Formats: sequence, structure tokens, C-alpha cells
Amino acid sequence: MIGNAARQQPKTIWNRIIKYDRFGERLVLAQVLGIHFGRTRKQETEKILEGLKKREPETRGVSYNSVAKLAIKPYPDIQAVANAYRLCCMKAPEAKELSPMSMWDLHFLRQLDNSGFIDRLYQGH
Repeated sequence: MIGNAARQQPKTIWNRIIKYDRFGERLVLAQVLGIHFGRTRKQETEKILEGLKKREPETRGVSYNSVAKLAIKPYPDIQAVANAYRLCCMKAPEAKELSPMSMWDLHFLRQLDNSGFIDRLYQGH
């Protein structure tokens, strides 16, 4: 999720992202729907993972159980924010002047969450 700090990167990166109509919204929606699919359709998810493991050897350790543990609402946890901030500061020391949360743009996820969309996905599951 792209925050203000990322928008200050060279304009070519940001232009590529915003070039596609509603790209951020569609990306977050795809993530939420993908997590829902993986958590609620065990047999289909296991079949997909089998094929993935054949094509991508580094995914051998991924199982349905690891998919089922994905957060229903994929907000970053505090450790993820801290790690990303630390890595960013190592690469760009001037980032120390920014808030760690300035690198995260959660408004698309928050919109989905506040609308009740995510909760409705899981009703009856």
C-alpha cells in the first residue's frame, strides 16, 4: 500500500501506479477476495497450491493451513510497519524524518472495511 513517502519517489514509479484506473482499489479488492477464496475453499486452494509448488519450488512450504491463517482484514501489523520503516531508513536515511505510518496508504482497505464488504464476505462461513 503506497503512502505519501512512496509518492515522493521519482515520478515515474508513481505515474506507473496511477496510470491504471482505480489500480489501488482493484489491487486491495483482489487481495481481500483472494484471502477469502483461500480461507473458505479448502479443496480448491489445495489444488491451486499443488500446481504452484510444481511451478515455483520456493513455495513448497506453503500449505492450506498457512493460507487459512491470513488475516481476513489485511491491515499491516505493528511489526511489519516497524520492519518496513527500518529497511526504508537504511536505504534512505532522510526517511527518519517521516512517521513510520506515512509509508502505508490504507484508505482503500479501510473503505472496504468500513463499508461492511469484508464482514459480509464471511457471513455464513
